[in-house]
Parts: sequence; structure tokens; C-alpha cells
Amino acid sequence: MSKNTPRPISYRPSEAARVLGISLSHLDRMTKAGEIPYARLGRLRLYGDNELRKWIKEKTEEVSRRERTK
Repeated sequence: MSKNTPRPISYRPSEAARVLGISLSHLDRMTKAGEIPYARLGRLRLYGDNELRKWIKEKTEEVSRRERTK
């Protein structure tokens, strides 16, 4: 993405999986389990860019806390 190209505000499932570095089937399992934030527009699932970034940050901090308490 070039410097002047705006960052997407949301991703379709295949794009979200690619951005997160996981398979689409793994994303589907996480979505169905309620583990990852998403929005529904009709039948379409959208994963917000800001929400995914916040979710990753929270998960990273959670793992760091667990590692420190070992």
C-alpha cells in the first residue's frame, strides 16, 4: 500500500484472514466461537481494521501477562 493510499476501515473474511496471517477456516472457527470482533451487514461479515488492531494488542498483552506470572 502506498503512502497516499488510505488504510481500509474493514475487511471481508478472506482479507481479514490474510491480514491476521491465519487461514480462513481458522478465522471462521474464531468468529463462530465469539473470539474475534466483527460486524454483520446483511449476510456479509466485516472485520473492522481498528477492532482487529485493538484485539491483537489485547491478546498480545494477555499473553505477556501470563508469561510474566509463570
